[in-house]
Amino acid sequence: MPELSKRVRKQARDLISVAYTRELNQCLDGLEKKFNEWRKNTIDCWELKDFIHQFHDGASRDLYNIYNCPKSELSLLSRAILHGLLQKEELSQELFELSNALINKMKS
Repeated sequence: MPELSKRVRKQARDLISVAYTRELNQCLDGLEKKFNEWRKNTIDCWELKDFIHQFHDGASRDLYNIYNCPKSELSLLSRAILHGLLQKEELSQELFELSNALINKMKS
């Protein structure tokens, strides 16, 4: 993979942070639904506790490992684009071209 300049690496890290936030928010939406069920008494506190535990040991941990384990910025950006977490317009032309090249390589 190409070596990124400091400026481009910072842009990439900032966008990766945005993608992480968006993906975590998506996962938290499911947990929010469980809290709403608990408030409506359709599930009890023990079921809610189990869902919270599952979220912590599942989705939350998975996302932490994805975004905090050593990976290249381009790999994480490409993943975010493929998952619809980032749009082309949010990336600089340089980052988009580099990420797009990696995405095309992954598809072939």
